[in-house]
Amino acid sequence: MGKEIFMQDFELAFDNAQIFNYPWRKPEQFDPSSGADRAVMADLMRRGARTLDKGHELAEDLFEMTHPSQAEDETMRQEFMFDMLSDWKREGNYFYFPWLNRIDHFPDVDTLRKVYRFRDKLLLTDEEAAQGYKARPFVAGQSVGRAIAKNLVLSGLGGAIMVADSDRVSFTNLNRLYLPMSAVGQAKVDITAKEISERDPYLEQIHFNQGIRHQDRAALLAAKPSIIFDAVDHMPTKAMLRDVAIELKVPLIMATDLGDKTMVDVERYDLGGVEPFLGKLSAKQFELLLAVAEDKDVELSKEDAASINPKKLTPKLVGVRNASPRMLETVSQIGKTLGGHAQLGTTVERGGASAVKVAREIVLGRRVLSGRYIDDPKETFNFAASDSLKDSAKKVIAFVKSSRQ
Repeated sequence: MGKEIFMQDFELAFDNAQIFNYPWRKPEQFDPSSGADRAVMADLMRRGARTLDKGHELAEDLFEMTHPSQAEDETMRQEFMFDMLSDWKREGNYFYFPWLNRIDHFPDVDTLRKVYRFRDKLLLTDEEAAQGYKARPFVAGQSVGRAIAKNLVLSGLGGAIMVADSDRVSFTNLNRLYLPMSAVGQAKVDITAKEISERDPYLEQIHFNQGIRHQDRAALLAAKPSIIFDAVDHMPTKAMLRDVAIELKVPLIMATDLGDKTMVDVERYDLGGVEPFLGKLSAKQFELLLAVAEDKDVELSKEDAASINPKKLTPKLVGVRNASPRMLETVSQIGKTLGGHAQLGTTVERGGASAVKVAREIVLGRRVLSGRYIDDPKETFNFAASDSLKDSAKKVIAFVKSSRQ
């Protein structure tokens, strides 16, 4: 981006007092050895931009990383820090984040990631950590998908991260998205993108702000994701994601929260021998869903439309036995007492972490088979049932009745 255009964008944002709702944009990078870059930074600061420099804290950590056996030697520590900080202003890179109106000083990319990954040592080898940054994950959806994206960055899994969602943060999202109230109304993709950039501005990001639609298929193929995460509710979109995974021959991981349970489906299209949706849906249903993904107004026979009705299709895909009676009750109440699927924040977070753990094993070339995996804390911790058998039976019966309507 040209510096003149960049400054025009800066002025427009602040003239209209839009700083809190400023959409994500790739942070502007400045080289401290460039006189032109230093002049632009000085101009930004004259206009009110703040600065953030954690050089002192970085020096502390680097000393302990490189001198673990001398960590208590205060003289050596002070000498190390003096040597590093004397040149620090001219090292690394500065990044301007317009949504913060702030210029942050970062070390070079290798140093930054070495510090981030230091406490992974021995749990992950240097080779495994480097392999993680070669991945190119694509995350569709930003509920469970937000937990996935967060854990990808936290784990160093992805040198490029792709995110898709068309929705904006609402108040009712805050039971499962750990965000401040000021995030309400902002695009979910922008929120995630900003957080990723503020942590590691060197990461490449590719966004699909209108969700992932049929017209985005070519762009997704061109982006060449190496692994796809399905965290969306829309069945035609789910089918399209699998069609893309099949064409690219890459694995797909679907994370689904079912009340207290987490369900992770692994579909290894990179290895072959796996049917879409693990064979839970018929080949015809898959083709019909793809047709709807391509054209939402496509004309279907009454029989075909009924066969892919989400009310009947979703239980078939998920498996009624995998859902708790309370979860089934929430499904039966959608459109009556509920406006959408009920979700618990703890389950969303656990699902995101589980999906990324599976992805790491795949990226590192370890044995991960296609299949469905259920994580049920009630079984792990031997919790008592939430309801009596009588109440549970009532909830299941109500679900069965609603699914037949």
